[in-house]
Amino acid sequence: MRMLWDMETALGARIRALREQAGIQSQALASLLGIDPSAMSNIERGRRSVKTHELMKIAEALSVSPLALLDEDSLPARMPVAPRRDSESSNIKGAAYSRLLALSELHAVLSDATVTTTNNLGEAPRTSHGNWKAEADALAQWAIGYLSVECKGIERFAKLAKAIEVRLQVDVLVEKYVNDPLSGAAITDRSFPLIFVNSQHTTPRALFTLAHELGHLLIGHNGSIAVDDTFVGDTQAERQANAFAAAYLMPEDKVD
Repeated sequence: MRMLWDMETALGARIRALREQAGIQSQALASLLGIDPSAMSNIERGRRSVKTHELMKIAEALSVSPLALLDEDSLPARMPVAPRRDSESSNIKGAAYSRLLALSELHAVLSDATVTTTNNLGEAPRTSHGNWKAEADALAQWAIGYLSVECKGIERFAKLAKAIEVRLQVDVLVEKYVNDPLSGAAITDRSFPLIFVNSQHTTPRALFTLAHELGHLLIGHNGSIAVDDTFVGDTQAERQANAFAAAYLMPEDKVD
């Protein structure tokens, strides 16, 4: 009985934490579930069990995987995603984001079945310049040599995507989601690294997004979901990924 109470308390705490991160009021979530606000409060305090259909509705309302609620150590729960979004939208959690969550759930199932993946991200040097810009520039120079993508123009996107998959053994998912807020994303968890690029955008923009997400992977950004409305970047992680992309795509020795 004590173990069951501890599990419900932990689940309630995770629901509350994710709800607060999503900026949703407890009363609003209760309304979505069709329960009284007091019942919602008891769920978050571990005083009321959560029914299966309620768990699914909570996950949907919070735009998370049910696994993120049930197991805080699962990839969907700790999945570090560094997404880029269309500057005209304020909500990143559309169809493309749901696709990433579904892939993370598949990885969690495969991991439980001891099916693992390997990659070569460990080949990237660990820099210690003490300066985020210098670190981004150094990694860009390494990537230029390691990936060896020499072509220019419209072919560069396909060549870079293939080099990332062949040389780094990291999957690159390129799919078209029209009017979706997400332009691109990187799952930076080393057990399941993935780059997503929304092909609804022009090739030059998609190329920069691809390089930007590559920067997140190589630098090792692994925080919570980080969003960026413009190429300027409003966090150090985004600025560093942008600096990497610029240095990789336009190295000083190649710019006239």
